[in-house]
Amino acid sequence: MIDSKKVKIGFGAIVIVAIVGLAGPALAEGSYVANFSAVNPDFNSNHWTDHQNDAKATKVAYSGCSYSNGVAVTSLTVSFWDQHGIFPDQKVGSSKSTTGCGSVSWAYSTSSYTLRDSTFHWRFDKMNGTTGNRWLDGTGKATY
Repeated sequence: MIDSKKVKIGFGAIVIVAIVGLAGPALAEGSYVANFSAVNPDFNSNHWTDHQNDAKATKVAYSGCSYSNGVAVTSLTVSFWDQHGIFPDQKVGSSKSTTGCGSVSWAYSTSSYTLRDSTFHWRFDKMNGTTGNRWLDGTGKATY
């Protein structure tokens, strides 16, 4: 004979586990780390693929930035690019600037674009407000 009380408790436990499992923490889909040495504006990172499974913003955090000539890093202007294979890459959104060796992020969707399942890279447009040679060293970590 089946004990209806045990069945109800068992069913309740399954429902709770299912709800907790579905409401787990929102995690980033992935990350990509680029170490760079003696780079100048127009430097492009290697690319990564973001399948847009989580609809989260892409953030790039820079660390360990230094110029070979000892000048302080005051800002980095960075753009985010959607790669299109044999066709020209497309700049996604606007360029963003850091304070010092900081971080920038691009929303998953705005009124002007929505990121699609694609391959991306970031590019330095300016360093300390200029496009001249700077010879920057550091690390950039993209989380997406």
